[in-house]
Amino acid sequence: MAAELVGGSFLSAALEVAFKRLASSDLTNYFQSRKLKDTLLKKLQITLISLNQVLDDTEAKQYTKPNVKKWLHELKHAVYLADDLLDEIVTEATRLKIEAQNQTATSKVLGLFTGFINPFDKQIESRVQQLLDDLEFLVKQKDVLGLKEGSGSGSGVGLLGKVLNRLPTTSLVADESSIYGRDGDKEKIIELLLDEDLSGNPLSVISIVGMGGLGKTTLAQLVYNNARVENHFQLKAWVCISEEFDVVRVTRTIVSALGCFITGYEDLNQLQMILKEKLAGKKLLLVLDDIWNESQSDWEAMQVPFLFGTLGSKIIVTTRSEKVALVVGSSRVYQMALLNEEDGWKLFAEYAFRNKDDRMWTNLESIGKKTVEKCKGLPLAIKTLGGLLHTKSSEKQWNEILNSEIWQLPDDESDIMPALRLSYHYLSSNLKRCFAFCSIFPKDFEIEKDPLIHMWMAEDLLHFNQGNKNVEEMGSQILDELESRSFLQKSTIHNRYIMHDLVNDLAKSISEEFCQRIEGGKVQYIHEKIRYLSYSASPDSSEILLERFHECKQLRCFVSLTRGLPFSIKEDKDVGEMLSKFKYLRILSLRSVETTTKLGVRMNNSKHLRYLDLSDTRIEKLPGSTCRMYNLQTLKLCGCTQFVELPPDLDKLTNLHHLDLSKTKISRLPCSLCKLPNLQTLKLQACQSLVELPPGLHNLINLQHLDISWTSIREMPNNMGRLKHLQILTSFYVGKHNGSNLEELGKLVNLRGSLEISKLENINDPTYAREAYMNNKKYLYKLDLRWSGNNEDSQNERFTLEGLQPHVNLKELAIRNYGGTRFADWFGAPYLPNLVSVVLRACKYCFCLPPLGQLPSLKSVHISKLEGIKKIGLEFYGNNNLSCVPFPSLENLFIAEMLEWEEWMHLQGECFPCLKEIVIRNCPRLRKSLPPCLPCLEKLEIEQCGDLELESFPTKSFNTPKLESIYLSGLPHLKSLHEEMHTLLPYVQSLFLSRCSQLQSIPQNGLPLSLVQVQMHDCPKLITSRMNWGLHRLHSLQDFSIGENFENTESFPEEGLLPPNLKILRFVGCSNLVKLNGSGLLPLTSLQCLIIHNCPNLQCLPEGSLPRSLSYLIINGNCPFLRQQYQKNGQERHTTSHIPWVCIS
Repeated sequence: MAAELVGGSFLSAALEVAFKRLASSDLTNYFQSRKLKDTLLKKLQITLISLNQVLDDTEAKQYTKPNVKKWLHELKHAVYLADDLLDEIVTEATRLKIEAQNQTATSKVLGLFTGFINPFDKQIESRVQQLLDDLEFLVKQKDVLGLKEGSGSGSGVGLLGKVLNRLPTTSLVADESSIYGRDGDKEKIIELLLDEDLSGNPLSVISIVGMGGLGKTTLAQLVYNNARVENHFQLKAWVCISEEFDVVRVTRTIVSALGCFITGYEDLNQLQMILKEKLAGKKLLLVLDDIWNESQSDWEAMQVPFLFGTLGSKIIVTTRSEKVALVVGSSRVYQMALLNEEDGWKLFAEYAFRNKDDRMWTNLESIGKKTVEKCKGLPLAIKTLGGLLHTKSSEKQWNEILNSEIWQLPDDESDIMPALRLSYHYLSSNLKRCFAFCSIFPKDFEIEKDPLIHMWMAEDLLHFNQGNKNVEEMGSQILDELESRSFLQKSTIHNRYIMHDLVNDLAKSISEEFCQRIEGGKVQYIHEKIRYLSYSASPDSSEILLERFHECKQLRCFVSLTRGLPFSIKEDKDVGEMLSKFKYLRILSLRSVETTTKLGVRMNNSKHLRYLDLSDTRIEKLPGSTCRMYNLQTLKLCGCTQFVELPPDLDKLTNLHHLDLSKTKISRLPCSLCKLPNLQTLKLQACQSLVELPPGLHNLINLQHLDISWTSIREMPNNMGRLKHLQILTSFYVGKHNGSNLEELGKLVNLRGSLEISKLENINDPTYAREAYMNNKKYLYKLDLRWSGNNEDSQNERFTLEGLQPHVNLKELAIRNYGGTRFADWFGAPYLPNLVSVVLRACKYCFCLPPLGQLPSLKSVHISKLEGIKKIGLEFYGNNNLSCVPFPSLENLFIAEMLEWEEWMHLQGECFPCLKEIVIRNCPRLRKSLPPCLPCLEKLEIEQCGDLELESFPTKSFNTPKLESIYLSGLPHLKSLHEEMHTLLPYVQSLFLSRCSQLQSIPQNGLPLSLVQVQMHDCPKLITSRMNWGLHRLHSLQDFSIGENFENTESFPEEGLLPPNLKILRFVGCSNLVKLNGSGLLPLTSLQCLIIHNCPNLQCLPEGSLPRSLSYLIINGNCPFLRQQYQKNGQERHTTSHIPWVCIS
């Protein structure tokens, strides 16, 4: 049934942790050895099991029964207390075990836990008994509240009654004219439907995926009722699946929708035979709306009859889950986007102002637009709030809705939260807790992947064993799951996530009184039951916050999210002492808290602490008490530029998994670090004072990630090959001793990601290179090979390179400072078919390039400082095999600082069919021009090529119809822009001309009309003919920059020179310019930004002649007269009062 599909209760995962602790041998051994009542543990387990049985029913009823919600909150509080208490006991047992291991052999005979009176024992029994009493009281109340065992919501109450039992959707569209922003989506789906051969299979599935309330059903309805679609398919059917995916029921509904007579008693086989017969020879469109079921077997059983249909039949699936789209075998997955601001406003106005006189709502428009902005493009939210505000007419009422939290709106007034909660209810129990944890992050905050996973680990949210997956893999899987269901969205920044504002509201509504965010200096009352607290405010409120800290004694997590403006801790305060009172703290992040300089000796009271982040603080060292935080799993000190040493007893941190010392001043690692049995990640990136790794590093048998990039390490320690689990090794430094140790690299068969091998000049015998077995490392995607460039033995280096042949899976290869005269034989198509990127830099003795043209996947080539190259010839294209098109996939070509390069040989046939960007920089002897035919070229940059024989640009033979951006600088032979430039470059948008001393002529009809940006600097002969440029006709031009000496001109620009649509105007290095011409500036009615840089003789701005549209005035560099007059208290500053933003620097 529907309820059976709903994921487990939020608390179920927390109770699983408690059950695991209760089953721990350390816990039972501790009780027995200390002669404590272990019967208490059994009673506790039975009581928790009893409460666990009603959790599903409780979670469903909480939304409509306040007493049930209150009971559930009390239960959550009690479960947190139980978890803290059990963790405290296990931690004490761990402490005694570690201390026993450090005792002498004689003392060990006394036993692990016996031999002295522990004050902890005296109060532990009473605390467990008190917890039991509290839980048994809750057990009694569950019967009074009518809570039932098993999967709840059978009676159809609460959220599941409102949402799971909602009316099924139909194919009818109520009013297509009131749907906004979906025309483009509709056309794309229709195009996919009308495609006769989408996948080659008799049945194609198109999945429309997106978060709840995005309009997936509406889009499907628009497509379903389209006339072209109607004429294309002989049969159509619409079935609302929703939560219950019963194969027989769904098949029966489809058969009925297609007009077949059935009795209602047919079994699945009979129904499928009827369906098969109905579909014979006919093209079908079937919409399966709102699928949740992720069972592959159910889908395979349901789709069997459709495999016998006519080619071209289509199924549209709408779902919130990308996993569903994968299960149904989608030919296309269409991700729906949020509405833009304009369409969002139209939709809102449709519902809020329908049938209202324009004069009645003019004063409400600004509030309405802020309300739409708050909805962040979610149609359901926009429609709901628009409909809600339709019944309210005063500004006060509208502002009340605007300023309220959407999650606090009653469910009978808003469908937003119930719709989003439905997705939440389909999460498994531990996924619910992982999502709820994200409520500590403010809206629009970019959540970093690794810290989030490590915080989840600290909260025991990743304890479920899934095969051989490590914590990072489990965490990544959960993130993927949350992303696929639209709870998280990937940021534009790598490995970061964001939450839609309404999803953030959902998380906040779930966590409620157990999580609090201090934002924008608003320090509210902190509830005593708060477990999770984040802080992202101004320094003013910091002391108030710290004073109120004592109110949340059960705090488990405190995270400072402030970056550039961290809260302040007074210098005389010991952070460790201040925080020691919060003994249940598991997660502490003081990242970027600048005044954090020390942790005190009392930090050992933080025995529950698992995650400690002191990154970007001024801390210098850790106290010895840190090593008594036995539960610590993650320690982050990245960016602590004053941190110099770790404590010597680091080996006591037996649970430490992740240690990040990147960008610190640490110069050595203690030997005790090599005794950490569970250490998986060690980050030492940019520790420039670190010159060596400890000799016992190979004892870190569980190490998976070692980052030693940008350090001063001279060579690798012995026996690195014993690190069998090592997957990420950023750098390997070849030493002058130990036979180079490359054979140890050969033993690391699980390496993946990126690897840099440096100091390769230290290999005396090239045969050692083969011992690295690089051709066996199939998981590496990037390899960077580096020599010093000082070795004179080119033959030795060539054979070394030959021995470092990578695996065929390699995607990125860089070779730097290589001293051989030619590249390796494996540098070609048969050996590197998957290579995407190549970097060749400072290989000064190489006289020819490798045959890159035959690499089928190559997209990017970067060649620089190859001083031996005088000619790029046929070898570059692959002179032994020109039957294939050279460089079939290349998109970016960068060639720079090739001081001896003179000639670029071109082929007669097709070449570079996909090339989008060419950059040629500082190649002073290059004479011959570019390849003649570049059909896909979009960007061209040629700079400092003094001998280049290019008098006119573009030439007629230069076929680049898609060119958009041109950058030409330092070309003394360039004299003119071609008369047919408009025809040859129809789509050019950006033109930058600089230091072209002989350039004097442009097309008679002026510059191309398509130009959006023009910059002209240091072209003295061209500036004299500026009235012939035709700039005034460039209606697309938005950005113009001039950088000239103006030897014969004191005033600029002339009236009519620039187009009125210009938005940005720059004056850069105009040393002789004395004044700006007001008559040339005033007509620029669209000008928004005026920038003046290094104009030392410019006296003043034209008074009263600056456009009223101007929003930004920026004056910087050497502008002494302007700076004096227009600075804050300058004599002429008042003349710029109408400009909102004035910057003088």
